[in-house]
Amino acid sequence: MQNTIHSLEDLFAVNTFQIPQYQRAYSWEEDPHLEAFLEDLRQQVNTQKKSKEKHYFLGTFLLHEEDKGEGRKVVNIVDGQQRMTTSVIFIATALNLQATGKISFANEKPKVLRRHFVYDEEEELQKFHTILVDNPFFQSEILRVSAATCQQDSPSSRRLKEAADFFTKKIAAEEWEALIYALKTAKVMVYAVGSPEDATQIFELQNDRGEPLTSLEALKSFLMHCVYLHSSTRADDRLTALQTQFSKVFRTIESLAEWKRTPDEDQLLANHCAAFLKWSDKEYNNPKQLVKATIKAVAGAEVIAWIEDFVSSLLESYRTIEEIFLKRDTLPEFSELLLLGRMGSYWPLILKAWRCDKSLDKKDFLKTCRLLEVFTFRGYAVANLRSDTSLSSFHTTARDFIGDFPALFNQLSGMSNLHNLQARFEEGLDNAYFYFSEGSDAHYLLWRYENSLREKPGQIQPLLSWRDFVEPRNYAAKFSVEHIAAGENPISDCVICWDDGVAKPFREVALNRLGNLVIDNISPNASKGKKDFSEKLKSLSEKSTYLSQGELINFLKNHGDFVWDADAIRARHKHLIAFAIEMWSPSTWHKP
Repeated sequence: MQNTIHSLEDLFAVNTFQIPQYQRAYSWEEDPHLEAFLEDLRQQVNTQKKSKEKHYFLGTFLLHEEDKGEGRKVVNIVDGQQRMTTSVIFIATALNLQATGKISFANEKPKVLRRHFVYDEEEELQKFHTILVDNPFFQSEILRVSAATCQQDSPSSRRLKEAADFFTKKIAAEEWEALIYALKTAKVMVYAVGSPEDATQIFELQNDRGEPLTSLEALKSFLMHCVYLHSSTRADDRLTALQTQFSKVFRTIESLAEWKRTPDEDQLLANHCAAFLKWSDKEYNNPKQLVKATIKAVAGAEVIAWIEDFVSSLLESYRTIEEIFLKRDTLPEFSELLLLGRMGSYWPLILKAWRCDKSLDKKDFLKTCRLLEVFTFRGYAVANLRSDTSLSSFHTTARDFIGDFPALFNQLSGMSNLHNLQARFEEGLDNAYFYFSEGSDAHYLLWRYENSLREKPGQIQPLLSWRDFVEPRNYAAKFSVEHIAAGENPISDCVICWDDGVAKPFREVALNRLGNLVIDNISPNASKGKKDFSEKLKSLSEKSTYLSQGELINFLKNHGDFVWDADAIRARHKHLIAFAIEMWSPSTWHKP
């Protein structure tokens, strides 16, 4: 293959391409990638109307020719795979539309386009292969060279289909032929090498991509370059082994993308470095520089061994998060911590605690999560600590932790009493505007309270799971917070005294307090509307599946009156505050 400028069609006409397993899967989204790709082509069409000789430049492609034996070669796309994959999707989509009669060509020859870009019938060759996990879907749903029906079983396969759908929807029938001509005649600068060592070195020293490298990609490139430089022999074998490890990392990242609330690939890289490398001043925020500095301190002969060990450990961290999320139905302490949504400070310690807890039931890991959840709800949620408060302490703890769980528990329980948290926590719970100030944290508190009732002897019921909280079966089943005395109920205009003896409107001192809130679902909540408590009572107690609704009559001054007034709210308010103080007291979960 000549290292020069080719047209895209000339390049495809004589080569078969594949995405190596160590590369990430297809990642382009409609905004901004596909929109920019299409806009560039449209601009080129307009340019060529005035000046035919002006060609579109698609960029530089770094390619590695691999001999498969028996005279068969395949070209690995080391750099440029997103652009090349999108180009193939574009042309395959046009051919599918033409085959079904939705568009027609005056000059383009569909058979030639298909032979060059999609499938060579004579040679029985698929011209472009995605990563292995996506290729069956790519064959059947995008290229239409296989009759098999394949499901979108990965985020990248979904993006492949979304790209084809985007072009189908956004391009008018009369546009297609001119756009295809602009794309197939687009110029590409080819830089082809014959060994993975050369590809590694070039990729590290001069990268030309449609978008910046992620931190993980940049680190991968640097580490492969280091292995190349420090290998006196067997560089190919070592690079292949490293590529295999990174292919596993990228497949794990694809799996993690299926779930909500997982750290993204670069966040997880930084968290791994914070947990497992030595640092002094937040260098983990720039993993490549931290790794560079660490490698400098390693003796030359030991660099390769250090890199191999680091990449294995990195893969273990990605897989740890995958394993935790797969098992989160059996890890309630972790799931409840995750629901609170302030995980940024904790992931390094989560990784370290999971790895250091060798027990089958992960009891020390779960206790770690519980104590973190206590700090989170007391500090970040109710006391409104800044989101970065104690971040450096948590990261330092993770870095230095080597498995002494009793000492870790003492430290975490002690942190829940820093920053005057007890007083600030109680003050936050007593806030007259708790409904507004705490938002989703009010849902969380009432959800935990409901579950505490379901665990009491004599009224055992199935617990509401974290899935009920974040993944309801439909919108109507979604959790909401019900005001027992509604905001537009006549009681809101009454003047009452709360605890300070000063008469104020009900809506200012009692309406949005914790004692006037109860968990409900969207649909039944809406059906109750602004009814008086006496009218709501039957649906809030006799017909409700929630024990916390059924017990409301216990807080009435006179059970026979069915009057939900300031006295009832005050009684329930004190009850819920006492529950919260006990539930989120570090001493409830750990005795130093």
